[in-house]
Amino acid sequence: MCSSDLAMISWGASQPARFADAVAEADRFLAEFAESRHLPSVRALKARAAWLSGDAEAARDGYRALHDAGSGGADGYPALMVAEAALSAGHAAIAAKDTGTARELFTAAENAFREIAAGDSADATRAAAGVEEASLGESYSRIAREDFAGARGALERAVDKMETPAGRAAARLALGHCMVGLGENQAAIRVLGWVSGLDHSNADRRAMALVALAQAEMGLGDKGRTAAKAALDRVVASYGGTPAAATARAILATF
Repeated sequence: MCSSDLAMISWGASQPARFADAVAEADRFLAEFAESRHLPSVRALKARAAWLSGDAEAARDGYRALHDAGSGGADGYPALMVAEAALSAGHAAIAAKDTGTARELFTAAENAFREIAAGDSADATRAAAGVEEASLGESYSRIAREDFAGARGALERAVDKMETPAGRAAARLALGHCMVGLGENQAAIRVLGWVSGLDHSNADRRAMALVALAQAEMGLGDKGRTAAKAALDRVVASYGGTPAAATARAILATF
């Protein structure tokens, strides 16, 4: 019973027309199966579905609750899942413009990933990438506050020093956002094109890069309009189950 319900929630959290249903089903599961071994996974799926349905604040709170519940090695909460929850909570907080909380969450994620990376578990490689991604928290916060110039220098240095593919891609994406914000659209197109075309580690990040790429193309005026629409169409068609898809649909509605 629990496993089939989990599969249904997971499916709903990947279908744009079913995000709200996935949240409701997750709530039912949490109420009926409070002692289930699937509880951490359902919490993560509920937070994800809330974010995809447009409620970044609920996603922030859901991921943070998952992290807090699993901190300290709580039974049934894999350490990597707990660290990923803090990282996702930080990104959701950025989406909600809650930069103060975001910085706290990215710091918590960095610490959690660092502890895993220091061990010899099979998760050490992913954790090393998580350390680098979470270390960009201050830059993410500056971008959310539109302090693009303030974030740019640190991100240019980060691109050079990152040692993992995911870390480099995350830094390049953030740098691309800075360039768009500063009106450096041609440079942004080059940086964001690299992320959308060569980052194979994270679908959310590729989708975000395509949306930012579209914004850079739109910044070029009429000559970038066709390329911008193509990038947005790609997000909707291929990355409909990512947070960036809602932004892509909203921009396409203005064409």
